Amino acid sequence: MAADVVRRVCAIPEGERFDRRLLVPSDPHALDDGTRLASLTLAIIAGLGLTSAGRPREQWSQVGVDCDDLLGGLILLGIAPLGWDLPRASVVTIPPRELAVAQWPAASPQRPWAFVTENPSVLAAAAERAASEPGLPPLQLICTVGTPSAIEIAAIDTLARAGWKVAVRADFDAAGLHHVKALLAGIRGSVPWRMAAADYSACAPSLPARSPVPDTPWDPGLADALRVTGKLAFEEAMLPSLLDDLVRGRPDH
Repeated sequence: MAADVVRRVCAIPEGERFDRRLLVPSDPHALDDGTRLASLTLAIIAGLGLTSAGRPREQWSQVGVDCDDLLGGLILLGIAPLGWDLPRASVVTIPPRELAVAQWPAASPQRPWAFVTENPSVLAAAAERAASEPGLPPLQLICTVGTPSAIEIAAIDTLARAGWKVAVRADFDAAGLHHVKALLAGIRGSVPWRMAAADYSACAPSLPARSPVPDTPWDPGLADALRVTGKLAFEEAMLPSLLDDLVRGRPDH
């Protein structure tokens, strides 16, 4: 059956997209993540040189297959696509279907920064701050909820192309550092947000690291510090400083 799925994938016209649930007409869940058929199909496609390393969702996307364009996406506070009208302190999730076509308003000269976080808890704290203090200016925050997808990174890059300045951050662990590297590489003009070795040290890291630490080109000393301590730290440890930056409207690098 995997060979049949691969043939259908290879038959997708260039530039078009296909729903993964329709690749096996008799069973829309046959290629769900973790199934033997999905793993075998991805292995064959990779063996043909059609995909590069990445999460299954990203590998499917590379060959024109969408896993689900209604779930996931970005959570936004204080920022919305052009033409959307949202209450000031509202949080909204923009699914991949909308992100793929979203256009963004030009950045305000007074508050041109969009901040990107990995963790929903940071966004929740910012939303509570915005709701409890109506006199605050807009707190402009984007949450990737973990590893950002290619569609999500492209959407934030579109925001940058509309004139926004973008500051990105994540946890001080292997996954978080990979997230920041991907964001900085994919979003024009983006900068790290409190992601230096001094910021890591200020978090008083205590939990043991679980994975090898990747290089951190924006601050090589950060990777060195994580390797020396062997400890990780989370964004939540910096929450007061992150909220201060959001209120001020510019990052403290």
